[in-house]
Amino acid sequence: MDTKDDPECPSNPSSGLESLPLHLLESISGYVAYRESNRKSLFAFALASKICCRATDRERFRHVRVHARAPKQLRRVVQKWQNMLDTDRRLRHVRILTVSGSCDMKMQEPDDEEEGGGIENQATSEFGNFEECRWGDEEEEDNWCRSSFRSTYSKLPELPSTEEERKRHDEAWLPVAQLCRALPGLRDILYTSLSQMPRCLLSALHDAHPTSRLHMQAFNLRSLGPHPDDQPQAVDPDELALATSPCLFSLTMITNSCPRHDYVDYNEEAVMAMIKGAAPRLTNVRHSNSNIVAFQGARLAIAGPRPPWRGFRLRDMESAGNKPGIGHLQSLFLGGGPWTPESIVKWSSYTDFRNLRLLWVQNSVDLDSLLQLVQMADDGHFANLQSLSLVMFDMDLGSDAPQPSDEPEIDDAIRDLLQLLSPLKSLRLTGSLVSGMILDAIISHHGGSLRRLKLLRPRFSFSLGNIREISQKCPELEELEIMVRRLQGGEEEVKLYRALGTLPRLERLNLLLDCAVKALPRPDNDDDQDETFDVSRVDRLSIPMMQQVFMNAAMDSTLALDIFRVISRNNSMLKVKLRPTGMHLAGEFGRWVRCIGKSWMVRRNPNGEIVIQEVRKRERAYFESFIFEKKRGGEETQRIKAAWDGLWPPRSETRKDDWSSFPLAPDVVDDEKSSHDIPMAREVK
Repeated sequence: MDTKDDPECPSNPSSGLESLPLHLLESISGYVAYRESNRKSLFAFALASKICCRATDRERFRHVRVHARAPKQLRRVVQKWQNMLDTDRRLRHVRILTVSGSCDMKMQEPDDEEEGGGIENQATSEFGNFEECRWGDEEEEDNWCRSSFRSTYSKLPELPSTEEERKRHDEAWLPVAQLCRALPGLRDILYTSLSQMPRCLLSALHDAHPTSRLHMQAFNLRSLGPHPDDQPQAVDPDELALATSPCLFSLTMITNSCPRHDYVDYNEEAVMAMIKGAAPRLTNVRHSNSNIVAFQGARLAIAGPRPPWRGFRLRDMESAGNKPGIGHLQSLFLGGGPWTPESIVKWSSYTDFRNLRLLWVQNSVDLDSLLQLVQMADDGHFANLQSLSLVMFDMDLGSDAPQPSDEPEIDDAIRDLLQLLSPLKSLRLTGSLVSGMILDAIISHHGGSLRRLKLLRPRFSFSLGNIREISQKCPELEELEIMVRRLQGGEEEVKLYRALGTLPRLERLNLLLDCAVKALPRPDNDDDQDETFDVSRVDRLSIPMMQQVFMNAAMDSTLALDIFRVISRNNSMLKVKLRPTGMHLAGEFGRWVRCIGKSWMVRRNPNGEIVIQEVRKRERAYFESFIFEKKRGGEETQRIKAAWDGLWPPRSETRKDDWSSFPLAPDVVDDEKSSHDIPMAREVK
């Protein structure tokens, strides 16, 4: 055999890298893929040589994404994947299949050059963290919960109304079903398409991959509503097969139990039945109810009580081999509407909370609910919990928020809850649940185990002492989200950033920068004693005070990079998000402030390159359209312009590009630059 051109032959002269065994090169490619979310370095590695290309196959083809908007396009995309996967037995590497887009028979077929998302964009992810979940490792539930909800439920395609339409719908999806059957190592299928999951694809899972896990990002049983009250709630046979599938593992669902006064939706009841046994392997549920309590009351007054759901037919359950009981969810995410003691009782009757590893409640938790959670924790109901997220609105965020007299009880309840729980790996507390006393309880009981921590409350900024304590007592922390106060870039502010840089394992930091006015005198009739006052009228602010807000809020790329470099000086931090906040100013002044309060994402790539990109641009552009694109006058505008011009003398009529951030303390920044090699930064527009 001639081995002259064989790159794997030891006698062939080659580079040191290419002479490594294939399994070592595969391990290298796995590390490269893990360290970079967009996987550009992995693709560059694949282009180095034939042996490197082969070594990256396992990672490059681990996750296949099929995206299409019409039947013919779907066939073309699947065929392209088939051609690639048939080469060098790449089919065996596929572990995850994502199906997105739709297959609308009425959709006009796009041109070939519009087929992005099928293959060309395989390094990107339409649904972010949800798609990248490696179900089974310790971060899976957190990533899954942080992915965004699908918000287009009103635009979901209807079910086929006739047998002919049903047949055409199934035939359109047949190429995906055939691809699914051909993947011997398929482990997970992520179905994010707006079209209802076709029966042929579900059958392919049941037949070829009975132990695979199906994750539904936009779960909705169309046959269960919304529909008029007087129509029967018969479940479509194909949807019943989906609801009782032994492969169904995770679902995300938004429901509205009364979208109109004479229409009802029974999807919530269906999911409850699925949790209790209709879907035997259902493990992760994200549910948000968009129903407005006041509107629900109006519906009851107009139309009377909501008719009860008739439930899945017993013979359908028996034919699927599923028996009702109590669920075994490991992850439960709840959003929309308040979370009351009644809600807790309801959910605990559907699933055994002792199995929960993750509980995220994004509803507003009241004091009574907190006390009930404390009792459940004391009874051992959260013995396996590893990740907890709770929200309680702060006092200035609505009439349903807790009153000042409740705060000591809230502090006591959340402290008791934290002390009763086993050490957590992930904790997120937002609103009135956050105080200095609570921080002490978190650090003392969970500090050694925490890997992800989010603590946010309006008016509660972390001090230098708080950050130093976290650095000392949370050695495993990899992700942190807190708020710190901006102090015009002075030395005290820089000390906060340096302290954040002492967290040894921190890789992701979401930093809210509080730009609120400090020690502003309050009106005589204001009972709140907090020294920070977010004004709602510009006439309460002097021009120097307005300038102080401008100086804190102005955040350009230069300042964002300086902050990143100070924070990442002594650690391996990969990503920092910076978001100016605390600018709750109404009216025109608030719009001016928001125009310069840019939010940034700064990351360090594995090669050391720093990349910076503005985020939330659309939101900021909305305010710019009010301020810089219209000629404005009036006394209020003149005072704002006077404050602005004192900081940034106008160079143009609109002033849109006349501003820049005020730098950090010059001696501090110069010291950082002189003592370290500063890598180049690239701004992504």
